Amino acid sequence: MSKTIGLYPDIILGIDTRRLCLSKLGSNLHHVINVSPEQYIIEGNTITFFPGEEPDHDVISTLVERGFAYRLLEKPSSFSDNGLHMIQRDDSVENELYQYFTITFILDRISALPAFHFPHIRGTEHKFSDGDLDIGHVRKRLSEIKYFRKIRLISNNILRHTDILLMEELKDKEIEVFVGQDYYLRHIKELNTFSRQLHIIVYIDDIRKFNECGDIPHTNNVSVSYFCQIGSDEDLDLFLESNIKAIPFPSPDASETVLHSLLDYSEEDILQTPTTKRDQFLKKAINKLFFGNTIIDNNGNINSYPFCDYEANSEESFGTVVKKLADNVFWRLRRSDYFEKCKECAFVDLCSPISNYEINAKQTFCTD
Repeated sequence: MSKTIGLYPDIILGIDTRRLCLSKLGSNLHHVINVSPEQYIIEGNTITFFPGEEPDHDVISTLVERGFAYRLLEKPSSFSDNGLHMIQRDDSVENELYQYFTITFILDRISALPAFHFPHIRGTEHKFSDGDLDIGHVRKRLSEIKYFRKIRLISNNILRHTDILLMEELKDKEIEVFVGQDYYLRHIKELNTFSRQLHIIVYIDDIRKFNECGDIPHTNNVSVSYFCQIGSDEDLDLFLESNIKAIPFPSPDASETVLHSLLDYSEEDILQTPTTKRDQFLKKAINKLFFGNTIIDNNGNINSYPFCDYEANSEESFGTVVKKLADNVFWRLRRSDYFEKCKECAFVDLCSPISNYEINAKQTFCTD
């Protein structure tokens, strides 16, 4: 005898050739049923499983509530009945994407962009020229930008640019400042004297040296996050043994052991992450790791990151340039566009966006 069960309100179904994934939005409650499409039928707000293919009792008791059921496609709709309907990407998402922009000002010559926040993708590198970005140019760009999530400032000596840090136009903005570990350790007292709120991102490239420093004090005005680059198996062991409260990330030349230790994830990891309907729409529209990363370099040129075709456009308005930046292939790169394995997976809209490590390695780090 077949078994018929009802569905939650606001469920999104992910379907592949091996399993059925039902996600209760706004929570980390997911139900994965290992049945292939020929073993069940979805009609209205019910799923009918053929004899011998019923899910276990706990799943059935959880799914018996009546309500709406949705299958995720491209455009959202609302309905008054309890039927199964196709929904598509929310048009309003496209109109609100500018709020996801992060604007990065390069204030002087730097050797390279910080690796964790601007991950290395082979073939997209750019060398920065000499010279400082004029405060007048910063002020001009800020007057042109209407919507953004945050401002980032990168410099090889941020203390030379206190005039920019204390600009009136930035007083109510969230600012992140990037510094290397040596600079941070040399200038911790000066960095803590600012009268405005700052979030300092410290990049640790030598865990042995940093591990000897102990606790580093900071004031209420300054918050600090540490990101530790791991390249070798020895670095990984030292990090795991240390007391550094840092986020580890692999270096561009990290060993296979490091890559898999830091990046591997499983079906269980995916299903423990709460999701919303908007999250799943966004994952169909953009890559949240890359989208909106806009760089204004120390010559005043505006480009997207990852770099595609670098342009010298310092005389153009921000709005004019942004229309071109939106075509950056990385900004909208979805894992289902890149990996056949992901295209056929029921969890593709729950999974994290495709990363630079996967692009460079040409493989996913999913263990299932």
